[in-house]
Amino acid sequence: MSGEPVPLVNIYAEDGTLLGVANAKGEFAIDSLRQNASAKIILQHISYNNYEELSSGLRKEKLIKLIPRSIKIDEVAIGDKSRYDYLVLKGYFRNTTFSISVRVISTTELLNIIFR
Repeated sequence: MSGEPVPLVNIYAEDGTLLGVANAKGEFAIDSLRQNASAKIILQHISYNNYEELSSGLRKEKLIKLIPRSIKIDEVAIGDKSRYDYLVLKGYFRNTTFSISVRVISTTELLNIIFR
């Protein structure tokens, strides 16, 4: 946990209704959520575990610490690089914090993908 702000955290009501989104500094106005004190609020970000709290509890908090998700990926080994002409990057780029998976393919594979 770095203590850095988490930008673009989605804020949901318990029924799944999107109530708002935190700004680039990780800030949001609790008063803008317009929920009663006993309503559960869920803070959600793809890189962090969900955080759930009653609206009344969120109003007391000045700083909310989100716990990073632990995502394990398989090891990637790149063999003979001279066989490949292209590098295909796939990723989820919704916000400023993103992870990328990389796959190297041959020209033949690329043409098969394009002309399926």
